[in-house]
Amino acid sequence: TYEGDAADLCLTFTIANDDFGGNKEVPLIPNGADVEDLWQSIMYVTVSENNLRLSPEVYGSGASDGKIDVADMRSNARYTGGYSGLDKHVNRFWNIMKTFSSKHQADLLRFVTSCERPPPLGFSSMNPPFTIQRVGIMRDGRQLPTASTCFNTLKLPTYSSEKVMRERIIYAIESGAGFELT
Repeated sequence: TYEGDAADLCLTFTIANDDFGGNKEVPLIPNGADVEDLWQSIMYVTVSENNLRLSPEVYGSGASDGKIDVADMRSNARYTGGYSGLDKHVNRFWNIMKTFSSKHQADLLRFVTSCERPPPLGFSSMNPPFTIQRVGIMRDGRQLPTASTCFNTLKLPTYSSEKVMRERIIYAIESGAGFELT
């Protein structure tokens, strides 16, 4: 913890960006290089081992109860491999997401995107968008959902019921496995 005057740190709302060997100061907010004290009044900053963390009030962490805004996630999702927003398997998935605990929602988001927090500006800003890809199966068997984290894609098998889908999703997200199983 720094005990001195924060102004002594000369902090601004900028980051240093290394572009092809040349450093460039990039403002995080308009006129960010000119703002030195404002950070004290709008966010709590912890600087620890070169790690900057912003408070939830500034960063935006989804719904106020800690749950992910599933409606926002759904309205900005994309579907591939034969799925559409009207598919019964897709609707089962969204029903499961709505009823998941905050922890399971965060675990699923981490499983698919490698980050447990939603994008600070909402799912419309996620690039590439959250995507659900159809994986056709003949019977439930042991096949689990997998993910391509680079593409924010959940590869979701066509399970026979919502109960089976819920069980397989929970098993997959709690195992900590993802794209390496594809």
